[in-house]
Amino acid sequence: RDPYVAAYAQLFGQLATFARRDEPPPWLRPHWRGPGGVTGAVVAHLDFWLDPPSFAHRVATNALDLKRPWTLAAGLNRPPDDNVREFRVFGRYCLGGEELEEDREWTWGHDAKSKATSAWALSEPKRATAPEACAAWADLFYLPFSMFADFAQLCGTHFKFHHEVAVPTALRFLEMEGRAPAPQFLNCWGCSQAWAK
Repeated sequence: RDPYVAAYAQLFGQLATFARRDEPPPWLRPHWRGPGGVTGAVVAHLDFWLDPPSFAHRVATNALDLKRPWTLAAGLNRPPDDNVREFRVFGRYCLGGEELEEDREWTWGHDAKSKATSAWALSEPKRATAPEACAAWADLFYLPFSMFADFAQLCGTHFKFHHEVAVPTALRFLEMEGRAPAPQFLNCWGCSQAWAK
């Protein structure tokens, strides 16, 4: 089980309760200053740099929609291996069927490809019966309150695998099932890996 995904399940489960009851969870009470429940939540890893004024401006001008999830655009780095020495970027986001089976652009480590398609099937899709697996940075994402409970449920049950596959795959599952709008993609750049050029 990926510790990030376990934390996401706990966080969004508690925030879903807060959004319904107008009472913050105990860990948030000392810091909560708002008159009502939360409207959404941003998750940002601590190794990630943000420009808060830029986000505030984009929200104020409706460039970022608070009713849609935001996630980073596809672009995970594929580390070189014995067969592929050059730095590569996986930029396709979601794949399914034969395209997923044959993909060699990304490593799909931690057995994430098969775990993603299994989790999709175990989640009892009504509309999106063809499983997909998605990969994207999970260092930053936003969910509107309307998605908290569904996202927490997925991350707490079947989507318990590598977070950079679990998060985008869960978002895609909810979108395909008609339970959430399509995400708004944010661009990011940079890489801390020593092998990146």
